[in-house]
Amino acid sequence: MPAPTPLPARGLTVIELMIVVALLGVLVALVAPSMRGMMTAQRVRGVNAELVTDLQYARSEAARRNQDVGVAFQSTGSMSCYVAFVDVAPTAPACDCTLTPGSVCSGGRQEIKTVQLPLSDGVVLSVTSTDGPVVNFSRSSGALLPTAPGGAIPPGFEVDVTGTPRGKLRTRVGMSGRPSVCSPDASVSGVPSC
Repeated sequence: MPAPTPLPARGLTVIELMIVVALLGVLVALVAPSMRGMMTAQRVRGVNAELVTDLQYARSEAARRNQDVGVAFQSTGSMSCYVAFVDVAPTAPACDCTLTPGSVCSGGRQEIKTVQLPLSDGVVLSVTSTDGPVVNFSRSSGALLPTAPGGAIPPGFEVDVTGTPRGKLRTRVGMSGRPSVCSPDASVSGVPSC
């Protein structure tokens, strides 16, 4: 019986494995920054979607409760936040959203909802409206009210949601009280630029 012929050895050499690992490392280094930007842009979309929903909620609560409803925005060194509240005393200061959610507001105002965004999440809220950091909805129509007693009705209210390193959305509340969204720097796809 003839001796079986040995099969040639199959497998990868150490050098071939090192080349494959190096190529995978280069690919990961190229893709990681764009993935981070894409994740931040999605975070901006999510925060902005919640903001739009909460503004619509505040507007509908004004009609449902037959009381004016306000939404106040604030920023600190560690977070940005907003609070929706029933405006029972127009001369009292707005609710402080940096307090623990569910806290009693000054001046007898009643908190409806508080949203706090830690800066460590990479998303920041900033009011770009010249009329101040509070938007008020009318109990009768849901339209915008003056931010100060006896003041003029603002032409609109704007809030920017900005992500680091990428993503910026602007929510504008028109005089009728309806929010609309655009991207000032066109950094978020699927949203019209403004």
